[in-house]
Amino acid sequence: MTEDSGTEVSSTVIWDSFVQEYLPPAPSVKLLSHELASDSASGRTTISAQILIGDDHRTIAGEGNGPIDAFVRAVNQGLGAQIDVVDYAEHAMGQGSQATAVAYVETTDGDGNVRWGVGTDPNIISASFRAVLNAYERHLV
Repeated sequence: MTEDSGTEVSSTVIWDSFVQEYLPPAPSVKLLSHELASDSASGRTTISAQILIGDDHRTIAGEGNGPIDAFVRAVNQGLGAQIDVVDYAEHAMGQGSQATAVAYVETTDGDGNVRWGVGTDPNIISASFRAVLNAYERHLV
């Protein structure tokens, strides 16, 4: 961005570019809801998630060592994907109880291609799942 213009870029331009790249107004895969169950004894988490792909409602399910691992396994099994999360970060946008959670995931696919995904939601778990779906979509293009 700055190389093209040779000038300093405003924070508004940077934010707009980020939103355009990582936060599409109408993602093709939408998280509708999810249910998690954790077993303290085994350390396993199971998930059932309802997603919308176009007009197609689907339920995907998976099990893993935590919510994100279980969700990635559900995406891989339910959508025929081969993605893996290799890095994860989160933070709050705003302050207090009205803050929005933002999650970032770095993923790889079966061919070693790397894609980042970003998700936002008042709930950090949902933001993480939205980030995984965002990365999944980015692997498709």
